[in-house]
Amino acid sequence: MTERHHYKYVVLDSSKENGNAVQAKFNVQIPHGITNASRVCVKSFSMPNVIHSVYGDLKTVRFVEFYRPTDGGNWVYDIFNFTLPDGYDETADLVTTMQAKFTNNEITRESDGTVTFTHSGQTDTATTVTITHDTNSYKNTLVFDSGSQHKAIALLVEDQNTHTIWESLGFKKAQILKVSEISGMRDRLNALASGAGADVIANDVLIGGLKFIRGGNTAS
Repeated sequence: MTERHHYKYVVLDSSKENGNAVQAKFNVQIPHGITNASRVCVKSFSMPNVIHSVYGDLKTVRFVEFYRPTDGGNWVYDIFNFTLPDGYDETADLVTTMQAKFTNNEITRESDGTVTFTHSGQTDTATTVTITHDTNSYKNTLVFDSGSQHKAIALLVEDQNTHTIWESLGFKKAQILKVSEISGMRDRLNALASGAGADVIANDVLIGGLKFIRGGNTAS
Protein backbone atom coordinates (compact mmCIF):
# COMPACT_ATOMS: atom_id res chain seq x y z
CA MET A 1 0.00 0.00 0.00
CA THR A 2 1.35 3.39 -0.99
CA GLU A 3 1.27 6.07 1.70
CA ARG A 4 0.46 9.47 0.33
CA HIS A 5 1.68 12.66 1.92
CA HIS A 6 0.22 16.11 1.31
CA TYR A 7 2.11 18.72 3.25
CA LYS A 8 0.69 22.18 3.92
CA TYR A 9 2.11 25.19 5.73
CA VAL A 10 -0.08 26.87 8.33
CA VAL A 11 0.25 30.47 9.54
CA LEU A 12 -0.30 30.89 13.29
CA ASP A 13 -1.91 34.18 14.26
CA SER A 14 -1.02 35.01 17.86
CA SER A 15 -3.86 37.55 18.02
CA LYS A 16 -6.22 34.56 18.15
CA GLU A 17 -4.68 33.37 21.45
CA ASN A 18 -7.54 32.56 23.85
CA GLY A 19 -6.14 34.52 26.79
CA ASN A 20 -5.02 31.55 28.90
CA ALA A 21 -1.31 32.25 29.16
CA VAL A 22 -0.67 29.20 31.34
CA GLN A 23 -1.85 26.64 28.84
CA ALA A 24 -0.94 28.88 25.89
CA LYS A 25 -3.83 27.66 23.77
CA PHE A 26 -4.43 29.29 20.42
CA ASN A 27 -6.59 28.91 17.36
CA VAL A 28 -5.13 28.12 13.96
CA GLN A 29 -6.23 29.88 10.78
CA ILE A 30 -5.59 27.79 7.68
CA PRO A 31 -5.13 30.09 4.66
CA HIS A 32 -5.99 27.31 2.21
CA GLY A 33 -8.86 24.85 2.02
CA ILE A 34 -8.58 21.16 2.89
CA THR A 35 -10.55 18.92 0.54
CA ASN A 36 -10.87 15.21 -0.08
CA ALA A 37 -9.73 14.42 3.45
CA SER A 38 -11.57 12.56 6.21
CA ARG A 39 -9.12 13.52 8.97
CA VAL A 40 -6.12 15.73 9.56
CA CYS A 41 -3.26 15.36 12.01
CA VAL A 42 -0.15 17.39 12.86
CA LYS A 43 2.93 15.21 12.45
CA SER A 44 5.47 17.84 13.42
CA PHE A 45 5.63 21.44 14.55
CA SER A 46 8.48 23.92 14.63
CA MET A 47 8.78 27.64 15.26
CA PRO A 48 11.87 29.72 14.43
CA ASN A 49 13.29 31.92 17.15
CA VAL A 50 12.39 35.03 15.17
CA ILE A 51 9.18 36.90 14.53
CA HIS A 52 8.75 37.47 10.81
CA SER A 53 8.89 35.04 7.93
CA VAL A 54 9.20 37.04 4.70
CA TYR A 55 8.26 35.03 1.63
CA GLY A 56 5.95 35.04 -1.39
CA ASP A 57 3.56 37.99 -1.57
CA LEU A 58 4.81 39.31 1.78
CA LYS A 59 8.01 40.39 0.04
CA THR A 60 6.18 43.08 -1.93
CA VAL A 61 5.52 46.15 0.23
CA ARG A 62 2.97 48.52 -1.35
CA PHE A 63 1.71 52.00 -0.56
CA VAL A 64 -0.07 54.79 -2.42
CA GLU A 65 0.90 58.45 -2.35
CA PHE A 66 -1.57 61.21 -3.18
CA TYR A 67 -0.21 64.54 -4.40
CA ARG A 68 -1.78 67.95 -5.02
CA PRO A 69 0.60 69.76 -7.43
CA THR A 70 -0.97 73.19 -6.95
CA ASP A 71 -3.24 74.85 -4.39
CA GLY A 72 -6.79 74.42 -5.58
CA GLY A 73 -5.80 71.80 -8.14
CA ASN A 74 -6.89 68.18 -8.23
CA TRP A 75 -5.06 65.47 -6.36
CA VAL A 76 -3.25 62.77 -8.33
CA TYR A 77 -1.83 59.51 -7.05
CA ASP A 78 0.70 56.80 -7.81
CA ILE A 79 1.16 53.35 -6.34
CA PHE A 80 4.68 52.46 -5.24
CA ASN A 81 6.34 49.31 -3.98
CA PHE A 82 9.62 47.75 -2.95
CA THR A 83 10.71 44.16 -2.49
CA LEU A 84 12.05 42.59 0.69
CA PRO A 85 14.50 39.67 0.67
CA ASP A 86 13.35 36.19 1.68
CA GLY A 87 14.10 35.06 5.21
CA TYR A 88 13.33 35.28 8.89
CA ASP A 89 13.78 38.61 10.64
CA GLU A 90 13.45 40.15 14.04
CA THR A 91 11.24 43.23 13.90
CA ALA A 92 14.17 45.62 14.38
CA ASP A 93 16.05 44.03 11.47
CA LEU A 94 12.97 44.09 9.26
CA VAL A 95 12.37 47.77 9.99
CA THR A 96 16.03 48.53 9.26
CA THR A 97 15.73 46.80 5.88
CA MET A 98 12.58 48.75 5.04
CA GLN A 99 14.17 52.05 6.06
CA ALA A 100 17.11 51.33 3.76
CA LYS A 101 14.69 50.96 0.83
CA PHE A 102 13.41 54.48 1.41
CA THR A 103 16.82 55.98 2.19
CA ASN A 104 18.40 54.47 -0.93
CA ASN A 105 15.36 55.27 -3.10
CA GLU A 106 14.84 51.61 -4.00
CA ILE A 107 11.19 52.36 -4.71
CA THR A 108 9.34 51.36 -7.88
CA ARG A 109 6.48 53.35 -9.39
CA GLU A 110 4.01 50.70 -10.50
CA SER A 111 2.44 52.66 -13.37
CA ASP A 112 5.57 52.41 -15.52
CA GLY A 113 8.09 50.34 -13.54
CA THR A 114 10.44 53.29 -13.01
CA VAL A 115 12.64 53.20 -9.92
CA THR A 116 11.57 56.47 -8.36
CA PHE A 117 9.52 57.87 -5.50
CA THR A 118 8.08 60.74 -7.53
CA HIS A 119 4.89 61.09 -9.54
CA SER A 120 4.45 60.46 -13.24
CA GLY A 121 4.28 63.68 -15.27
CA GLN A 122 4.98 65.87 -12.22
CA THR A 123 7.99 67.81 -10.93
CA ASP A 124 7.70 66.84 -7.28
CA THR A 125 10.50 65.70 -5.00
CA ALA A 126 10.46 62.45 -3.05
CA THR A 127 8.85 62.34 0.38
CA THR A 128 11.20 61.51 3.24
CA VAL A 129 9.95 58.41 5.05
CA THR A 130 11.22 57.36 8.46
CA ILE A 131 10.23 54.02 9.95
CA THR A 132 11.42 53.08 13.42
CA HIS A 133 11.01 50.29 15.97
CA ASP A 134 11.07 50.82 19.74
CA THR A 135 12.68 47.76 21.34
CA ASN A 136 11.15 48.64 24.72
CA SER A 137 7.52 49.24 23.75
CA TYR A 138 7.72 47.18 20.51
CA LYS A 139 5.93 50.03 18.78
CA ASN A 140 6.57 50.65 15.07
CA THR A 141 6.32 54.24 13.85
CA LEU A 142 6.01 55.73 10.36
CA VAL A 143 6.72 59.42 9.76
CA PHE A 144 6.34 61.19 6.39
CA ASP A 145 7.89 64.55 5.51
CA SER A 146 7.13 66.13 2.14
CA GLY A 147 8.18 69.66 3.10
CA SER A 148 5.90 72.26 1.50
CA GLN A 149 4.39 69.78 -0.95
CA HIS A 150 0.80 68.68 -0.34
CA LYS A 151 1.12 64.90 -0.16
CA ALA A 152 -0.50 62.05 1.74
CA ILE A 153 0.53 58.40 2.00
CA ALA A 154 -1.65 55.38 2.71
CA LEU A 155 -0.58 51.79 3.28
CA LEU A 156 -1.97 49.56 0.54
CA VAL A 157 -3.36 46.06 0.19
CA GLU A 158 -4.87 44.46 -2.91
CA ASP A 159 -8.06 43.29 -1.21
CA GLN A 160 -9.51 41.99 2.05
CA ASN A 161 -8.13 38.48 1.45
CA THR A 162 -4.51 39.51 0.92
CA HIS A 163 -2.04 39.55 3.82
CA THR A 164 0.73 42.15 3.85
CA ILE A 165 3.87 42.87 5.84
CA TRP A 166 2.07 45.95 7.22
CA GLU A 167 -0.14 43.62 9.26
CA SER A 168 2.91 41.77 10.55
CA LEU A 169 4.17 45.13 11.78
CA GLY A 170 1.00 45.73 13.79
CA PHE A 171 -1.31 47.61 11.43
CA LYS A 172 -4.84 46.22 11.36
CA LYS A 173 -6.45 45.20 8.08
CA ALA A 174 -9.09 47.91 8.58
CA GLN A 175 -6.35 50.56 8.68
CA ILE A 176 -4.90 49.61 5.31
CA LEU A 177 -6.35 51.12 2.13
CA LYS A 178 -7.58 48.61 -0.44
CA VAL A 179 -6.89 49.16 -4.13
CA SER A 180 -10.63 49.49 -4.75
CA GLU A 181 -10.76 52.39 -2.25
CA ILE A 182 -8.09 54.57 -3.89
CA SER A 183 -10.44 56.54 -6.13
CA GLY A 184 -12.80 57.22 -3.24
CA MET A 185 -9.95 58.49 -1.11
CA ARG A 186 -8.81 60.78 -3.91
CA ASP A 187 -12.36 62.19 -4.15
CA ARG A 188 -12.33 62.94 -0.42
CA LEU A 189 -8.99 64.70 -0.77
CA ASN A 190 -10.32 66.77 -3.69
CA ALA A 191 -13.14 67.92 -1.43
CA LEU A 192 -10.68 69.44 1.07
CA ALA A 193 -9.73 73.10 1.17
CA SER A 194 -6.91 74.14 -1.18
CA GLY A 195 -4.46 74.64 1.68
CA ALA A 196 -5.13 71.33 3.40
CA GLY A 197 -1.97 70.05 5.06
CA ALA A 198 -0.83 67.19 7.23
CA ASP A 199 -3.08 67.87 10.24
CA VAL A 200 -6.23 68.25 8.17
CA ILE A 201 -5.51 65.09 6.19
CA ALA A 202 -4.77 63.01 9.26
CA ASN A 203 -7.86 64.19 11.12
CA ASP A 204 -10.52 64.54 8.44
CA VAL A 205 -9.86 62.02 5.71
CA LEU A 206 -9.72 58.79 7.65
CA ILE A 207 -12.36 56.46 6.21
CA GLY A 208 -14.44 55.44 9.19
CA GLY A 209 -11.67 56.89 11.37
CA LEU A 210 -9.52 53.83 10.70
CA LYS A 211 -7.42 54.17 7.57
CA PHE A 212 -3.75 54.91 8.06
CA ILE A 213 -3.31 57.90 5.76
CA ARG A 214 -1.02 60.67 6.83
CA GLY A 215 -0.31 64.04 5.32
CA GLY A 216 3.27 64.98 4.67
CA ASN A 217 3.07 68.77 4.41
CA THR A 218 5.24 69.93 7.32
CA ALA A 219 5.71 73.54 6.19
CA SER A 220 4.50 76.20 8.62
